[in-house]
Amino acid sequence: MDSKTKSIVLKSIIIIAVVCVIILISFSIVFLHGCKEKSQKELIISSGNNKIYYEKFDVSEEYARTPEEKAGIFKQLIDTQKALVQVNSNGKISVDLGNMSIPNKVTFYNHYIYYEDGRDKYGEPSVMELEVNSNTFQFERGISTSEFLESNAEGIKYNGLIIRLDYKDSIIEYYFVVESNIITPENTSGMN
Repeated sequence: MDSKTKSIVLKSIIIIAVVCVIILISFSIVFLHGCKEKSQKELIISSGNNKIYYEKFDVSEEYARTPEEKAGIFKQLIDTQKALVQVNSNGKISVDLGNMSIPNKVTFYNHYIYYEDGRDKYGEPSVMELEVNSNTFQFERGISTSEFLESNAEGIKYNGLIIRLDYKDSIIEYYFVVESNIITPENTSGMN
């Protein structure tokens, strides 16, 4: 090979090597970015050391689920879990928003429900607006107004709960179900 041919071959090899390095760097950036996105956690709902399973729904302002739709979601949550987390009325529920921004408004709905079909017992849920100033917050489950009407204080009771996050351009609702015992002032000490 003459020197001109060697020079062309050498330049071609250098160009191919540079292109390969650029491609490798591009793939590395895309791969690392993708891994970073996957490693960022989503919202976590828990009580004590127990993580609570939930269903997430993006909703529009104009749409409100009917009581039957909510009951269906609660029943599905009951049916798909091996065991429900116990959170009595004085028990704390913790929420970690992960990498989500702090919402403009957070509303907590406490439905006292039938185990068999997820429907509300004795009327409407209790509603509480929560004060949220950081990506993690905690609140007491409390007693829904319907629970005060319960005459049978024996056995396990069920609460269908909703945490609604209102953002400027979106609304997200998280549905979950916990089991509890009826709590009266006499039996509140030492419970979760």
